[in-house]
Amino acid sequence: MPTTLVLHGKDSGGCARAFTIPELGVQEIVKRDGDTKVDLGTRKPGTLRFSCAMGMQTGTIDFT
Repeated sequence: MPTTLVLHGKDSGGCARAFTIPELGVQEIVKRDGDTKVDLGTRKPGTLRFSCAMGMQTGTIDFT
């Protein structure tokens, strides 16, 4: 089943608006007023790393 990630951009600014998932080639500019949807396709259990465009703000998305 396809997975859609919804990014809520309220109060976002600077490089934090440039959301990337390098492994998938995802690069999205997050909307300041509204939601930005990102299609992640069908995911198997595991972890995806994400960051801002500068790599300063990072995190992971875990699929179970």
